[in-house]
Amino acid sequence: MTGEEKALWLDCDPGHDDAIALLLALFGRSSLVHPTLLGVSSVHGNNTGHNTFVNAARMLDAYGVEPGLLWRGADVPLMRDAKIDEGIHGDDGLGGVTGLGTQTDEGVQRQMYANLGPVAEKGQVVPEPDPLSLVSHLVELLKRRIRDGQGPLTIVATGPLTNVALLLKLAPPGVVQQGVDQIVLMGGAAGVPGNRTPLAEWNILVDPEAARIVFSYPLPTVMAGLNITHQALFTDTLHSQLVSLYSSSDSLIDTLASIMAFFAASYADTFGFAQGPPVHDFLAVAYVLDPTMFYAHAKPHQHTSSSSSSSVGGGSGDVARVSPKRYRVHIETNDGKACGTTIVDFYDQWAPPTESSPDQVDSEETAASWREGGRNAIVLEHVDTERLWPLFFDAVKRAQAHVQSQTNTQ
Repeated sequence: MTGEEKALWLDCDPGHDDAIALLLALFGRSSLVHPTLLGVSSVHGNNTGHNTFVNAARMLDAYGVEPGLLWRGADVPLMRDAKIDEGIHGDDGLGGVTGLGTQTDEGVQRQMYANLGPVAEKGQVVPEPDPLSLVSHLVELLKRRIRDGQGPLTIVATGPLTNVALLLKLAPPGVVQQGVDQIVLMGGAAGVPGNRTPLAEWNILVDPEAARIVFSYPLPTVMAGLNITHQALFTDTLHSQLVSLYSSSDSLIDTLASIMAFFAASYADTFGFAQGPPVHDFLAVAYVLDPTMFYAHAKPHQHTSSSSSSSVGGGSGDVARVSPKRYRVHIETNDGKACGTTIVDFYDQWAPPTESSPDQVDSEETAASWREGGRNAIVLEHVDTERLWPLFFDAVKRAQAHVQSQTNTQ
């Protein structure tokens, strides 16, 4: 399978669904995009910053990845006390998951310390949080890629946006705008209830100030909120299909199946999801691999243009599809019951009259048009699940083969 080479950076807070997003970032492929994961940074969110960092190391070790990708970012929000979500993700953030190493295992230790080298403090089990070193590394990475004429980096964020906001505030603006093509995030809720307050989604609620910085930055931002992730449920049928891939020669399928089983039970108990859990963070990576999975059917009266539409079917009965629309999104940061809400202006009630209609997303528009007060985010509203889950199972099989090859060489 061939496709455009695409460089990714994943900022995450593992978390069961983050573990699946990491799987896709490492092993996912589509006919459109062949991603290369250049780095992984951890952030507080689903659990403490300590545990999300350790969990990222444990998952990288389980996936058989060569150490060197992982960086420890922020343990706390920009301006608020940290929150954790034990009700969904268990005591350590990966509750109920089997087959993973512990933080003292050699493989996990190598993942945690690979980027610290001689500065690592002897006898310290887990490195301290160091968001400034993370930002410094990202800035140097972007500068090097710009200097070498390499393509821009896509940042995928599946946790609170603290690390991303720090990068946007501390890095030279020219470096970010030349070196990053878009930020794709899982967060928010477009026109649907929140999941940790009646209005707010967890990732935005935990650090709304960081979210506001990201949504205000003059850079294309794509929002995969609860309105879209709740369309993609990992059903019992899909879980059975996953289990059917089990091989006695590897334990990866057991690990992935335990991730989804715990997540399913948590969502059934907490939110009453009887058909299966939404695998939220997975969709943010899936969008990067194949944005056309998130196109919607055009309505009969809906005008489409070459820059925002395509057809499927290959004949006179082609079905027109339109790309996700761009809206103004406001992040509520005031304390109170609405804090963390993502307010999406679906009907152009706030949009400046000088901007084009929301379905006219011109690829040649300058980054400055993605500004605070303008149409600052592409909001995903539809997903083709018939194409989504094969992407997942293809990544699982690639991961299986990789882990098995690592085992055979040991």
